[in-house]
Amino acid sequence: MNFSCGSILPRAQHSLEWHTQCCYARVCTSCGTPNSEVHMKRIKPPQIILAAVVVVLALLVVPQFVMERAGSRSVSADAISLVIGMGDTNSSADFQVKLLEGSDAEHESTHIFQPLVGVQGIGKAELNAESLVLTVTFDDAVIDEDTIRGKLVEAGYLVATAADYTKTMLDEDGATQRIAINDDGAHFDPTMILAQAGIPLTMEFAPGKECRVSVKLPELGVEQDISSGGTVELPALDAGEYEIVCSQDGHEGVLVVE
Repeated sequence: MNFSCGSILPRAQHSLEWHTQCCYARVCTSCGTPNSEVHMKRIKPPQIILAAVVVVLALLVVPQFVMERAGSRSVSADAISLVIGMGDTNSSADFQVKLLEGSDAEHESTHIFQPLVGVQGIGKAELNAESLVLTVTFDDAVIDEDTIRGKLVEAGYLVATAADYTKTMLDEDGATQRIAINDDGAHFDPTMILAQAGIPLTMEFAPGKECRVSVKLPELGVEQDISSGGTVELPALDAGEYEIVCSQDGHEGVLVVE
């Protein structure tokens, strides 16, 4: 049964305000509009405020959630950062890195971050594009500063000390020195080799991966396919530093002769 709200106005003049006065009628007999439809059309001030609050919170919270995912990268005027892990961190360390492929810090930051990607205990890495200071946050209960430093040294982005190098081994007769070099899927291992001057050197490579299917020592004019493994024979060398690069001329290590 329908109830009339008592309106005698024409349908065109039957205002929303008039409908709200007949809230007990399921259907207005003057214009035929269902009361539920009237209330759906009427948005109350508290509902507007609530909707605005929800929108503001979404704009503030959602971008933060997206940006803080592991693997998310951000670039500002003077810094490039990468979220490496989502665990808690309680320490940070600064490292003065160097560029190996030119002067574009933003481009090379991808390679600088790479040795740290996937390492347990590291939270975030941020490179200052001007000063080339790399700041790394980490959990000191899981990893220490020296371990992080070692990974950056191995990648060639930090100046190494004698303790960072792997020494070659002399054969029993002392006539030749040699070293075995593996490929861990990301780089050669070891990447920093210390050899003796004046003694021939044999470098025994395991099968290379990715761009490391061939190895080059540009200063010595050496290039060799190691896709299935291989041996590089070097004559007795003078003291010096010789870069090791891959088939695409990317830095992969260094041979230091003393």
